[in-house]
Amino acid sequence: MWRTETTYRESAAKFAAFVRPRSPYRATAADVAAFPTELAVKRRASPPTQMHALNALVFFLQELIQSEQGLAGLHPWTL
Repeated sequence: MWRTETTYRESAAKFAAFVRPRSPYRATAADVAAFPTELAVKRRASPPTQMHALNALVFFLQELIQSEQGLAGLHPWTL
């Protein structure tokens, strides 16, 4: 498995834990936008780690879950 794929899977798992008890299938753009802050505050993640996690989640939601719930304008540089 590629390193990027592994990292994306880890980010998706962390996000699922973040939105629990709701399903990631019910995640909103607000949930996705709040997740990098969660990483920064509680896990002390660096800005590049936060951006990578956000990119992973946008990919996960758009490509795997087929969700477009306001994600079009969600970019790391807008947070």
